[in-house]
Amino acid sequence: MEKEKEREIIETIKRDDLAFFSQLFSQEKLLNISFGRFPILSICYLYNAKKIIKNFERKLLRINNFERVSEPFSVYKDFKNYAKKSVRLYFSDESIISPLEMLAILHFDGRLEKVYKFAYINDIITKNLTKIYSTFYGQDISFKNGKIKVGLKIISKEEKSFLKRCLMIFSIFIFCLVGAMTAIDFTLGGVAFLQAKVYSSSQFVSALSSNCSAVLQNDLTLSNSQFLDTFSGEIDGNGHTIYVNYDGKNLIENNSGTIENLKIVYQNFNEETTLSSSSSLLCGTNSGTISNVEIEFAREDLTDKIAINIEKNTNGSYFSGFAVTNSGEIKNCNILLSISISGSGTGDGNVSGIASKNSGIIFNCSVLATSVIDALEVDVSGIIASNISGGKVENCTNNASLTQTSDEDNWSPTVAGIVGINNGEINSCRNVGVLKVTSTFSEASTAVAICGGIVGSNEGIIKLSKNVGNIEVTTNTLSVYCGGVVAYNFYDLTVVCLQNCGQEGEISVVTAGENAKAYVGGIAGHFYGQLTECFSLATFVTAFDETKNYVGASFGSIWYLSNIQYINGSNNYVLTSESVEKQIGVMVLNSSVYSYDVFGYDTGTNSSTGNQVVISMSSISDIKNLGVYFE
Repeated sequence: MEKEKEREIIETIKRDDLAFFSQLFSQEKLLNISFGRFPILSICYLYNAKKIIKNFERKLLRINNFERVSEPFSVYKDFKNYAKKSVRLYFSDESIISPLEMLAILHFDGRLEKVYKFAYINDIITKNLTKIYSTFYGQDISFKNGKIKVGLKIISKEEKSFLKRCLMIFSIFIFCLVGAMTAIDFTLGGVAFLQAKVYSSSQFVSALSSNCSAVLQNDLTLSNSQFLDTFSGEIDGNGHTIYVNYDGKNLIENNSGTIENLKIVYQNFNEETTLSSSSSLLCGTNSGTISNVEIEFAREDLTDKIAINIEKNTNGSYFSGFAVTNSGEIKNCNILLSISISGSGTGDGNVSGIASKNSGIIFNCSVLATSVIDALEVDVSGIIASNISGGKVENCTNNASLTQTSDEDNWSPTVAGIVGINNGEINSCRNVGVLKVTSTFSEASTAVAICGGIVGSNEGIIKLSKNVGNIEVTTNTLSVYCGGVVAYNFYDLTVVCLQNCGQEGEISVVTAGENAKAYVGGIAGHFYGQLTECFSLATFVTAFDETKNYVGASFGSIWYLSNIQYINGSNNYVLTSESVEKQIGVMVLNSSVYSYDVFGYDTGTNSSTGNQVVISMSSISDIKNLGVYFE
């Protein structure tokens, strides 16, 4: 379905325009469309389209198979305002938010009970309904004779009396511990809880040390001695700001709780801060939830960068914004950075905007515009340094300018717009910032420079992601892998590892040394794997030649054996030019018996479908008119 048609349907539902909706869906088979996770009826419930619901509800309730089209972010954004914690049930790409679940999330209990008997139901829907009511609303539901009953949580007089006594004892403990902070708030249904209202930094630390629920009432300033080892409660910043004097320590060493609605501003920076171990500006490890948090780590004059030295080691040393290691959720978070970071010692050093190592979920996070990360012999990634298997990075944007300079032997400088090394999944991410690598090492070296618009080295899945930032790589003796989407890709040929990804910017690679090779592609520097519906509008400063500049409109290099290319896929389109006429810079024979490389080549056909893997186009408008292109 065309994007314009999709937008038209959403706007029709928002207007509750029954006549136009009926015209759009004159063919009933179109009613099974699902906008990503959102079937049509779920969207109607979300926007309270009463007229459409009245006329189409019964038909839409019975649908059990959906044809997915792209998911508008505006719908998800409106949905999450209602869903709150329930949104965690639907992070999977395979999720469907059924109409019954949408009614439960919107708390339309009467409507849910009325339409339940007409709707398609399965075990997943039943399980999610139970979770929504029991976990997030504290209500019981029952299923009997094809009906659903939503109950209220009722407690006896004896239970109320016992609860009041317990609350009194607990409140005395909290008052003694925290001092002036306090108030007992009551929720609907008779369930009560203590909420610490925090007015001072000492109250804040006391509340956090007790792992209770703390709500800030004004802005605070924390001293370095007020940092925490562990936290498992809840912090609601309530839109306020915490000011912190920076000395290289994590604000919270281990977080398994919830931190939300908070801004953290670092101040009073040393001339240079040395980090002897991995560090972030918020958590060492996060297994909890960090939501709607903004960090400002920059001087008032952004051009005066904060100087950091990280002591590298063989296990890897890391510096990042929100967590060194994340296995929980970091969502709807932003960071402003202006830093100059150098690496000393031997081993690996990495800097990234959001987290260093991720096996959890990073969702809707951004490194803000005007951010700058300049690194000396430290690898740089806009969002994540290493996305581990099982880790998900979704709807994230890097706006920062990322630069690494190196003069070190056996050091392979890496710069990536989103993720340095990916073994997990990346979805709907974008790099806008300029990416730059410079190596001045002058002796012969086995090291290589790596620069990827989205990912440096990829052995995972990348979907719906695009680079629009310019890429510039300059080396003396180091060879280069550079790609608009990924620098070096190696993945199972039977699985699509790049789906609907794109590049739109300038790529410049210069290698001075005679033996320094450049493998440069609009999609990937080196590619082994399967891709579908990808595109490149890359313009190349470096022209193709057969001596060392292996520049291809799609790939700098691929492997082949017995005329079989180690690539697969279809519906991919790239822009060619006079200086880069071919799709592949060089095909390298993957054989130890003999060597015969093929220079300047166009991709062959997919052996299973007969389709050409990548198709060359001569103009930008030709590609933009295709279904694969997106802004």
